[in-house]
Amino acid sequence: MYILMDLDDTLLNHKKAQRSASKIFGIKHQNQIPQYSSNNFEDLWNNTMMKYFKKFLSGDISFEEHRYFRIKELFENSEMKKEEALKIFKKYLILYEESWELFDDVIPFLEWCKTQEYNLAIITAGSKKQQNFKLQKMGIDHFFNFVFTAEEEKKSKPDPSFYKCVCKRLKIDPSKTFYIGDNVEKDAKGALDAGLIGIWINREKKDIIYDGIVINSLNQMK
Repeated sequence: MYILMDLDDTLLNHKKAQRSASKIFGIKHQNQIPQYSSNNFEDLWNNTMMKYFKKFLSGDISFEEHRYFRIKELFENSEMKKEEALKIFKKYLILYEESWELFDDVIPFLEWCKTQEYNLAIITAGSKKQQNFKLQKMGIDHFFNFVFTAEEEKKSKPDPSFYKCVCKRLKIDPSKTFYIGDNVEKDAKGALDAGLIGIWINREKKDIIYDGIVINSLNQMK
């Protein structure tokens, strides 16, 4: 039996890492960012990220280009060269990677899955290279048989065809397959619409109605 899982904010605390890294990055470059404010830089960073990440997911730009355009817009420098922007982004990336950490329930859950002989795979919107690196750096890559990314499959969540495509490639029955993710719309409902058992891991205990299974911790899956 397969359990399919999201990565960011399901296994790895992405929001915390991004918040920590962007705060330090903003302070270091505040004199170069016209709209910088200690009160709103996190929102500015996130909004710019989402703007170009959506373009990446739609196939309009590459993953590297989405980083370039983010810095170019934040610095409000239309003449900035790609090489310079990526060099600046690298400074943020180092801070971000240094802040990566798993949620406390992840390792116990993955080890439990191994004892139960569940097969595990990742479905993620991130780039293949970066998401594989996250799994490797966190020391959990050996738990997963496959990693499916929007970049590679040319599909993105919550498109039901993304989930159906993965199930077809794994030769598994969607109706007997669990999918666990932190985003109720993109993860849980998307999987549910594709015929999977969509499980919403509501770590922040948000007050949102979801017709499927809701958990607050991976420990509840045992």
